[in-house]
Amino acid sequence: IPRMGEVVLAPLGTSVLFGWTPIAGVARYRLEFSPSPQFETISKTENAASAELRSIVNLAEGIWYWRVRADEEASGLGPPSQAFHFRLIHRQIPKAPELYSPEIEVSP
Repeated sequence: IPRMGEVVLAPLGTSVLFGWTPIAGVARYRLEFSPSPQFETISKTENAASAELRSIVNLAEGIWYWRVRADEEASGLGPPSQAFHFRLIHRQIPKAPELYSPEIEVSP
């Protein structure tokens, strides 16, 4: 959660639910956000005590990538999960206009 490629409406200051498959024996996770699928830059990190987290995602509108890692004190950070992406918007996308004369056809 969110699903790959999903459009997420999150006005500034609201939280978004992120969820992933838990790893047996892991009690803590680190959620990482990046504008790049290669994660050259990590723009935000969050720590979680379960396989889901509500996070206030005050990032710029656009495409964002997220991944999760096991974060155990004894062994440190585990390898990253697969990267997922979503489109973050802060304001709702306007609805398409309604045609008053649908019998008129427009050819491209």
